[in-house]
Amino acid sequence: MPLDFSANVSPLGMPPSALEAVGSLSGSDLARYPDPECRALRRAIAEHYGIRDDQIFCANGAADIIYRLACALRPKRAVLAAPDFGEYAEALANVDSDITRYMTGAAWHDPENKVKQRNFAVDRGILDYISGDTDLVIFSSPNNPSGCVTDTDVLLDILDKCAECGALLVIDECFLDFLPDARERTMLNHISKSRGKLLVLRAFTKFYGMAGLRLGWCAADDPGLLEKLRKSGPPWQVSMIAQAAGTAALADTAYEERLRMLTARESAYMREALEARGFLVIPGRTNYILFYSEDHALHNKLLDCGIMIRDCSDYPGLTEGWYRVSVRTREKNEMLLSHLPPAHR
Repeated sequence: MPLDFSANVSPLGMPPSALEAVGSLSGSDLARYPDPECRALRRAIAEHYGIRDDQIFCANGAADIIYRLACALRPKRAVLAAPDFGEYAEALANVDSDITRYMTGAAWHDPENKVKQRNFAVDRGILDYISGDTDLVIFSSPNNPSGCVTDTDVLLDILDKCAECGALLVIDECFLDFLPDARERTMLNHISKSRGKLLVLRAFTKFYGMAGLRLGWCAADDPGLLEKLRKSGPPWQVSMIAQAAGTAALADTAYEERLRMLTARESAYMREALEARGFLVIPGRTNYILFYSEDHALHNKLLDCGIMIRDCSDYPGLTEGWYRVSVRTREKNEMLLSHLPPAHR
């Protein structure tokens, strides 16, 4: 199997407590239907993040919620950021939404043929894209693929504009828990004062290494919206195994601290190493790094060496030469770096 730097999930794998909780389920447990309301899991999420359990909806991964949301609301006009996670546009295309993209970064070459780049975080420029005919605004913070984070005061201004225009603001925070200041930055802190115009999207996929279990959730202070999400897909949307794993993972504070320390240390190490090799590195803050190489076949060359990285040329707003690598353990990071040639700039 190739060494995979293309999937930006926790390098520590699932928390030991979550694995233990899964292993403790018996055959008779699994013969029953799971709790369709995910009551124990919602209580654990509410306690962990300081919100109410009736503000939470759990589903089969964050992508499940994105597609349910598109199906439930069928927005006529939606505003997205670019580059950003591709599933937003895919889900909205299924319901024939008119999509407008706010370009957060523009790459170009100067006369000396050197790439320049500005920040990929959403800024107040997006306010001009939100109007009375906007139904939905959705983007990620931290941004995927850059890792750049939108300032909280900017997010609050966007929320105010959405409330004024009657649009729903969806902030995808699936990577926020990797940040040491996640508790202060999360828009979950503003759910109860959002006038029902804010939905925060989260998942256990990345931070807790549960991509295979499929477990996501969202929070909103609008019971009607959460009920629409529930009705827009099949029941029993979260397995008993995923509910048990998620509930246990939230209590594993030692895992959280260890992962945040590893991410901070190895992200700094990888960014410094990539810059030392001459690559243009975007100053993101999470467990993956976006960089530019003039070698547009770099991903294929690394694959020949048994290493997978994410070719980001299919993201709107990016071109050939943009790559994303996940941050892993020091041993694996050094394996990638040992096969990475200097940039030709």
